[in-house]
Amino acid sequence: MFPWLKPSRWIACAAPLVPAVLMLAWWTFFTAAGRLVSGATNGFDANRTLAASIADVPNWFINVFRDDSDEIVAIGLVLVVIAALGLSLGDRNGSKPVARAYALLPLACVVLYFKLPEAHGYIWLIAQRFPILFAMTAIPLVPMPHGGRGVLVTALALALGVGATVNTCHHFIRFEREEVGDIDDAIDAMDPGRRVCALIYDKGSAIVNHVPFLHYGSYYQTAKGGVVMFTFAGYAHWPVDFLPGRYPPPGRPARERWEWTPEQVPMTEIFPYYDYVLTRGSGFRPPPGTYHVKLQRDRWTVWARDTVTSG
Repeated sequence: MFPWLKPSRWIACAAPLVPAVLMLAWWTFFTAAGRLVSGATNGFDANRTLAASIADVPNWFINVFRDDSDEIVAIGLVLVVIAALGLSLGDRNGSKPVARAYALLPLACVVLYFKLPEAHGYIWLIAQRFPILFAMTAIPLVPMPHGGRGVLVTALALALGVGATVNTCHHFIRFEREEVGDIDDAIDAMDPGRRVCALIYDKGSAIVNHVPFLHYGSYYQTAKGGVVMFTFAGYAHWPVDFLPGRYPPPGRPARERWEWTPEQVPMTEIFPYYDYVLTRGSGFRPPPGTYHVKLQRDRWTVWARDTVTSG
C-alpha cells in the first residue's frame, strides 16, 4: 500500500494527499453530516448479538435474488478459491515481505462488520457494507498456481464469472419485463418541471430481494426536472439542498423513513403543493376536489391535481 521505503520520497509522494486530508478534517469536525457520522460507533444497533451478525452475513453478501442462483455462484466461488489454495501448495512464493501488511485490509473489514452498528440516526447500512468489502480486498491474497494448474484455475474463474454475469442479466431482464411495468408511460403522462410525490405502496419484488422500487419517483426528475419526493435533498449527508423557504411540505427535510411508510404521509403534505402523485400499488385515496386519475396501468397510477394545467 505504501511501497516507498526511502524517507526522502515520503514528502513528495504524500503531498497529493494533503488537500484530501484537510477536506476530510473540515467535513468531520465542522459539518453536521461529519459530526453525525463521527458518532456512528454509538448507533442504536451497537449491541447486536454476535450470532445475529453471523447469521446476517449472507443477506449482505450473496442474497440478491429470491431463487438459489446467487447462492450457487457463491458456492462455486468458494470451490474455485479452495482449488487455487490446494493446487498452489508446494509452489515457490515470490511475494515480498512488505506485502504482508496488505492482509490488514480484509482483517479490518471483518472487525468493522462485527464492531460497527447497522445504522446511526438516518444513516443506514454501515456494518452491512463490510462483508462484500472483505471479499473484494481478499482477492489478492488468493495464490495463483504455476503452470497448467494456474491455467485450470483461471479457466474455472473465467467460467464462474461468465456464469454469474449471465445469471445477473437474466434476472434483471426478467425484473424489467415482468415487474417494472409501464413506468415510462407514467413519466410521459406528467408535464415537465412539475412537483411529483411518489408513494410506493408496493415496494417488493418476486425476483430480487429488498425493495427495488423505493426511489423510482426520481426517474421523473431525471427525465423532466422539477421537484420529487422522496428526496435526500436537505439531509446533512447530501450535497444538494433547497433554498431557504423553498422546502416542500412540511417545510424541512422529510421525516425519517418517509419513503418507507407512504400510508403515513398526510394529505396536508401532498395537497395542494404537488402537481402529480405517482403511486405503485393501492393505498392512495384522495378526497374529492384534490386529485383525479390521469393515467392508470397495471402497476403505476398517475394522479393529477384537480387544478393542474398542461403545458
